[in-house]
Amino acid sequence: MKPFYNTPERIAALRFAAKEMLGTPFSAHAMIPGVAVDCVHVNGYGYLQSKLLTAQEYILPEYALDSGSHSKESQLLKWLNHHPKFHRMELATFNVVLPPLMCGDTICFNLGLSEHHVALMLDEKHFEHVLCSVHRRVIVSSLDESYYRRHVTAVYRPIELEVPDVR
Repeated sequence: MKPFYNTPERIAALRFAAKEMLGTPFSAHAMIPGVAVDCVHVNGYGYLQSKLLTAQEYILPEYALDSGSHSKESQLLKWLNHHPKFHRMELATFNVVLPPLMCGDTICFNLGLSEHHVALMLDEKHFEHVLCSVHRRVIVSSLDESYYRRHVTAVYRPIELEVPDVR
């Protein structure tokens, strides 16, 4: 499987979109740079602006921001697991040994009963995200921070779809 963010142009487009979201205040189910966004739409904005996803491919399931507090099933993980442009990376189960991460990866955190917080990797250790309960704006954090590292439960890599040769 070939990662989607495999060219300097694609990486630059994703990082430009991420920069547009930096500092944006938290608001549920929103995606307006500088105005309002939630964690899912931070990733979605980057993927749409960098052309990984089209608007037709970015149809999310309904989700409640507090679903991780009352449900053991993550609608977001279900969506990512079934989307053809995302490949779930294997995690070692002991002390959550992460695979080598890349710009564009979606990382999922369990901050309750299920994975309900996602972030967008900007490089091998820095990620962009927004939490409704803490900073309440889009920030860049690092996996060097033990709090985040120990709560990672899944990593999804955006991939290029194989185009069949129709000669």
